[in-house]
Amino acid sequence: MRRFKLTNGAGRTFDLMRLDAFFHAPAGFGFSRSISALRAGEAWLTQEDEPQQPAPSGELVFAGYEQYDEFCAFVAEGGLSLWYAPRGTWYSAPCIVTSLAKSEIETSRRLICAVSFLLESAWTRREKLEIETDQGGKIYAYTYPYVYGSPYGGSYVVQNDTQRDAALRLTIFGPVENPSWSVTNSGTVRRGRVKAAVAMGNKIVVDSSDGAMELAEYTNENVFVRDLYGEGDFSTVRFVRAPPGESVVSFEQEGGSAINAAVEVTFYADTV
Repeated sequence: MRRFKLTNGAGRTFDLMRLDAFFHAPAGFGFSRSISALRAGEAWLTQEDEPQQPAPSGELVFAGYEQYDEFCAFVAEGGLSLWYAPRGTWYSAPCIVTSLAKSEIETSRRLICAVSFLLESAWTRREKLEIETDQGGKIYAYTYPYVYGSPYGGSYVVQNDTQRDAALRLTIFGPVENPSWSVTNSGTVRRGRVKAAVAMGNKIVVDSSDGAMELAEYTNENVFVRDLYGEGDFSTVRFVRAPPGESVVSFEQEGGSAINAAVEVTFYADTV
């Protein structure tokens, strides 16, 4: 059974499958495209072909005004993301609630309120793997929420079954000096490198996600330390992605000593 929920910037979750606050008659979870074409005789030559911004909608069926007010207070906290699990796997997208109607309680003894969302990205699915290796290739791994790929010898395999490049968020834990990273796919290698030393207790974050691209140093408690964009090796790609198919993500640092790293993969989809 498909499932829905909302999360907000305060770290709270609103379950849209609750019996007293149920998301009913969902629509707009497919995709549409904006196409402009130039006519050439009896043919049309496509000039632009872009996905349109998704705008899902439906009805929220509240048991009463108390649940309606609870939902409004949740939305007011901001930082919303809509989550959708059509076949057991959760997809999410940041969103805005663009409208919420308010009916009266009538014969149904429920508030039936039309609701509309506007998504601020494509649907995404995220998977994360943490690895630790030494020069002999020994691996200590744990995953959240589950394993995706096969880590080995300082690398791990990403199987991208979509038609889009998957964004990578690479976290390299200190102590580390002048680390580099690479993505190998079908014989093509995309590399990144930063000329920086990071001490124990801090980490380097390299994020190629749409709307969140960064190269920076943080503490392990996620406190921002400094921007490392200027220390990036501009002869390399730096913000690497995993193309469709199988990719191998690898890490190195000067001196060849062990690297502790985490890889989070973000897959994009027009529709789920």
